[in-house]
Amino acid sequence: MVSLFSKDAVMIWIPILLLILFRVAIKHHMRKSRDAQMIIWNDHVTPTTGPTELPRISGIWEVVGPVSNHNKMPRRMTIYRLPGTETPELLIHSCIACNEETMAKIQALGKPKILVIPNRFHTLDAGVWIQRFPDMAIVCPESAKLKLARKNIEPTHPMEEHLASYGISCLTVGVTNDRPMEYILSLPVFGTDDNVLVCSDTWFNIVEPFPGFGYKVMSFLGSIGPFKITKMGTLFIKDWERYADDLESIKTTENVVGILVGHGAAIAGYADSNKALLSVLSFARSKAEKKKDE
Repeated sequence: MVSLFSKDAVMIWIPILLLILFRVAIKHHMRKSRDAQMIIWNDHVTPTTGPTELPRISGIWEVVGPVSNHNKMPRRMTIYRLPGTETPELLIHSCIACNEETMAKIQALGKPKILVIPNRFHTLDAGVWIQRFPDMAIVCPESAKLKLARKNIEPTHPMEEHLASYGISCLTVGVTNDRPMEYILSLPVFGTDDNVLVCSDTWFNIVEPFPGFGYKVMSFLGSIGPFKITKMGTLFIKDWERYADDLESIKTTENVVGILVGHGAAIAGYADSNKALLSVLSFARSKAEKKKDE
């Protein structure tokens, strides 16, 4: 029987304990906003930059800011102008509450039409966005619905079907059931055959340090560094061979010219996007080979 204090056990349970404590601190700060009908927008506003259009990619913008005023880990909101609409309409992925000046700039780009809540962890500002824009369609993975129900948030449309009506694909990597933690969205770039991949926690790309204790925690958890699957992320992957095959398919068929992750720097351009996907693909293939040898 393996001791809880053996080296191997400690390397597993200490990161998990730190992550739990980290999440409890965030929940404590956001406790007052559980009821989506009573929360106040300004309580959620954090300093942000943007909206900034991706270099050489039309119709996709990013807004970047900290998770909260107490947790300085960077997070990203992606804004996508939906194709085929008579007036400009926007998809909002992983929403962030911004100051009024920034919100005016966002609304100048188009009317917020679809809110994508990417997974059960990225819900901090969903309530205030829904309160502010009650006519938005709300979509999320099936696996996030229970968490959202506790916040009195109910999706209005099935995610895959609704986004497909705008030509947006919901992709997965290594998923062995019908309840993925999150989808990777493949957003068509207007007037081209290119696509930009958007996700929240499937991959991280935090290459710059950020202030606060959270940086040390995320470093210990293996979430800091160039484009990667985090150590915590590997715990959710059961079939590495399938993961690698799925990623190979995405790399081959989607003609990726940009990757936007929930945490960390954006990747723009075919060469850099291809390099990033190859690095993760190589990692997944090595994991699959190790599994075969066990």
